[in-house]
Amino acid sequence: MAKLLHNTTSHFTSINLRTVSVILSTPTTLPTYLSPPSSPRRFSLYTALSKPSLHRHRNLSIRAFDSPPEPQSDVAASAPLVQEEETDSNGNGSASSGKRGGGDYPSGEFEFEPPGAWRSFVVKLRMLVALPWQRVRKGSVLNMKLRGQISDQLKSRFSSGLSLPQLCENFIKAAYDPRISGIYLHIEPLNCGWGKVEEIRRHILDFKKSGKFIVGYAPACGEKEYYLGCACEELYAPPSAYFALYGLNVQASFLGGVLEKVGIEPQVERIGKYKSAGDQLARKNISEENREMLTALLDNIYGNWLDKVSSAKGGKDQIAVIRASGSISRVRSPLSSPSSGIVAEQFIEKIQSVRDLKRYKAVIIRIDSPGGDALASDLMWREIRLLAASKPVIASMGDVAASGGYYMAMAAGAIVSENLTLTGSIGVVTGKFNLGKLYERIGFNKDIISRGKYSELTAADQRPFRPDEAELFAKSAQNAYKQFRDKAAYSRSMTVDEMEEFAQGRVWTGNDAASRGLVDAIGGLSRAVAIAKQKADIPQDRQVRLVELSRPSPSLPEVLTGIGSSLVGAENTLKALLQELTSSDGIQARMDGIMFQKLEGDIYANPILTLIKDYISSI
Repeated sequence: MAKLLHNTTSHFTSINLRTVSVILSTPTTLPTYLSPPSSPRRFSLYTALSKPSLHRHRNLSIRAFDSPPEPQSDVAASAPLVQEEETDSNGNGSASSGKRGGGDYPSGEFEFEPPGAWRSFVVKLRMLVALPWQRVRKGSVLNMKLRGQISDQLKSRFSSGLSLPQLCENFIKAAYDPRISGIYLHIEPLNCGWGKVEEIRRHILDFKKSGKFIVGYAPACGEKEYYLGCACEELYAPPSAYFALYGLNVQASFLGGVLEKVGIEPQVERIGKYKSAGDQLARKNISEENREMLTALLDNIYGNWLDKVSSAKGGKDQIAVIRASGSISRVRSPLSSPSSGIVAEQFIEKIQSVRDLKRYKAVIIRIDSPGGDALASDLMWREIRLLAASKPVIASMGDVAASGGYYMAMAAGAIVSENLTLTGSIGVVTGKFNLGKLYERIGFNKDIISRGKYSELTAADQRPFRPDEAELFAKSAQNAYKQFRDKAAYSRSMTVDEMEEFAQGRVWTGNDAASRGLVDAIGGLSRAVAIAKQKADIPQDRQVRLVELSRPSPSLPEVLTGIGSSLVGAENTLKALLQELTSSDGIQARMDGIMFQKLEGDIYANPILTLIKDYISSI
C-alpha cells in the first residue's frame, strides 16, 4: 500500500511552485503541441500536510492547456487515448483478452512518447503569446479534487459535479504539458461504481509513466478512496484522518413478508434463474441463485481490491533473509557466545516460524559455513524442505557453503553462489583420539568395566579400535555418507551414480559447481532476490522489502566489555577451539578437517580434556 504519513505542516517544503486548480470545461481535442520537461523532476516530500495549500493558488480554465484542433492522426501520435483493457496486479495493461475464434484485440495501453523538437518549439511559442490569465508558469502543480458523484457524461463549464471523461483527459494533458511538474490529488469520499474508480486508477498509473510525481491526500476514505490513493506515488493524511477500511459487503432486502401482512400479492414473472429483480417484492429471503451470484461478484471485487492494494508502491512484498554462518552444531554449547555458529535447534525454530507467516512471499537463506554436525545438518535440511513446499526458498552462498553448509543449501528450490565460493564437499568424517601413549608418558591409567559388545566403542580412548569396532565405526560413517549423497542426488534431480561422481568429499568453486549441476546460478544476494521474486510471481520491477531475521542479540558481557580487548579475543579463540573438540557429537559433515567424538557428558569423559575445558572456562 502507498506510504501514509501523518504530518501537521501546512505546505510542501521541497516545492516553491504555483498550483493549477482545475475547473473542468468543455472538452477539446487532445493537445498535440505539448512536450514533457527536458529533465523530469523527481518529487520528494520531507514534510506533509494537515490540509495542503500550495503556494500561490490560482484557478484556471482547462483552456489554458488547449490548442486548436489538429488532424486526428497527429492527436493519436502525440497523446494516445487509453481504451478499456485488462490489467494485471499493478494496474498495467495487458493484451491477453482476445476475440473468440480470432486474433487478439489491441490492449490500448498508454505509452508516453515525448513530442519532438518541433512540437516543443510550437508550445513554447504559444506560451509566449498566450494571454496573461491563460499562462501557467513552468513547474506548476496541477490540483485535482475527487469528491462525490462522478458522471460518465461530458459536462459544461457551469455544470456541477465531476465528469469521468474530462478527469481522464486532464491526466493525459498534464502528462504531456511541460509546464506541469506533477499532480496533487485531493481525494474525498466518492459516490460512484467500481468501474469508474478502476478507470481513474488506470489513468493515475498512466500519468506516472511520464516521470512526473503524483501525490495523494485523503482526509477521510473507505475502500474506493484508498484504492485510488495507494496508486499515487505517495499518500498523505492529517493526524485525525478517518479511515474506514472495514471490508466490503452486499445486502439484499425483501418485502415479501411485509406485503403479505398488508394483503398485497405481487405477481412477478422472471425469465432466468439468476434474474433477481423481482425477488425484493416476491420473496421473504434470498434465493440460492441470487446468493451464488452476489457472492461471486463480491469475491471478484474484493479479491481485485486486495491484489491491487497489496501490490501498490509502498506496500512492498516481503522476503525473509535468514543468515547461517559458522560451524554447525545441534545444540548450543555453554562455552559458545549467542552469535557463534549455526545451532540447529534455534535455526529450525526460525524456519518453522517463517513457514507459518504468510506475509513473507519467499525466503533467502544466506549460508557461510564449512559444515559441522551431520545430524544437525540433516535436521535442518528436512525443515528447509518443508519450508520450500510452502513458499519459494533460495540458498545464497557466501565465502564457503561446503559439506554441512551445502547439505543445508541443497534443500532450497534454487542455489546461488559466487564464482569463487567454496562449496560441495559432499562427504562425512568421524574419528576418535587414541590417547594410550599419552597416558603411558604421564602415568595415567583408566580401567573400564563394560557390558555389551560395542559398549567401549567410544569410551575406550586408551586403545585403538578392535577390528569389529573399526568395522562398525566405518559402517556408521558409510551410512551417513550414503544418506548425504542420496539426498543430494534427490535434491538436485540427479541419479545416485551421477552425484557420486561429484561427491566423495570434493570441494568445488562456485563456477565449477554450477557447470556440474550442484549450483543453479552465479551471483550474490541481489541475484538470489531476483530469483525469489520470479518464483514468488513478483514482477522484477517491483521493489520488495528484505526482512533480516538473524540480527544478533549481544549478551550482557559482550555489551559491557565491547570489542577490541586482546585478552577477550584470546579467550574467544581458545573457547572456540575447545568447543570444536568437545561439543561435536557424532559424525561430522564438514570441510575443514577431522572432528572427533564428543567426550563431555559421557561417564568415561577424558579427564585431560575436561581439566583443560574447566580451566579455560574459568578464565
